[in-house]
Amino acid sequence: MGNYTKENVLKANVELHSQLADVYNKDEPHWRPENIHNVRGRLQYLKEAIGAADMLDIGCGTGFMIEVARPLGFETITGMDITPKMIEQVDVSGSANVGLILGDVSNIPRPDCSFDVATAYSFIDHLYDMPAVFEEVNRTLRKGGAFYAGLIPNEQYWTAINQLDPTQHYSESIDREIRHVSQKDSEINEAYGIDQETFKIAEYQKNIRGGLSEESLRRQLLEAGFTKVDFIYDWFLGQRKIILDETLTLREREARMALMEGLLREQLPISRSLFKYLSFYAFK
Repeated sequence: MGNYTKENVLKANVELHSQLADVYNKDEPHWRPENIHNVRGRLQYLKEAIGAADMLDIGCGTGFMIEVARPLGFETITGMDITPKMIEQVDVSGSANVGLILGDVSNIPRPDCSFDVATAYSFIDHLYDMPAVFEEVNRTLRKGGAFYAGLIPNEQYWTAINQLDPTQHYSESIDREIRHVSQKDSEINEAYGIDQETFKIAEYQKNIRGGLSEESLRRQLLEAGFTKVDFIYDWFLGQRKIILDETLTLREREARMALMEGLLREQLPISRSLFKYLSFYAFK
């Protein structure tokens, strides 16, 4: 695995995201309106289910989850991130009282039981020591609170793609995923001039550890003090092809994606390797 430490993972994250800060909201696909709508629906469900008023977002970056939460009626939203240039981009407007903390999320400077809900989006795989962060999130949540995390690389998908021969042609969707999974560091280097090793280390759980599994996440969350964990499998292989199919109307594309997604989720756990990402709700 190499000689990796928490300190060099944190340093790589600051270096990577300092260079991406100015283009992050424009270039990252999770900022697309349809994805914001999808994640907002999940957060709305969670907010209503537990009656949440106070929210913590760890690894807030430029404010994706703050944007998602903005219209949902939270009283306070606290974002925390280690990269100054990212947190400077956060829009703090709106009716909620938005506060920002610059620092390492394994040490959240708030008292026990400060929040109703915690979130982490496109962030879990950037952590070196997940158990320490999960324990800290659990500590700062009130009894009955919940933790939502999304866009977590699915170990089974990453393993399946990385086992394929990149010199062979498979299908349009698989060929694209080979480039984006096993060659992402070179793409980032070409697009932004970012050192490939820095990119690899920054996304430690994905690039170095090979992704995360439902079993390992569940175990770590339960050991951190959560009492129940529910998982969602997201973004099936070939979904992008449906999204971009201009021969279909938007409604037809949405219906086709919903049908495929539903069928594949019915086949879990056999179909796990066909989903690129995991999300979870962990309840205290």
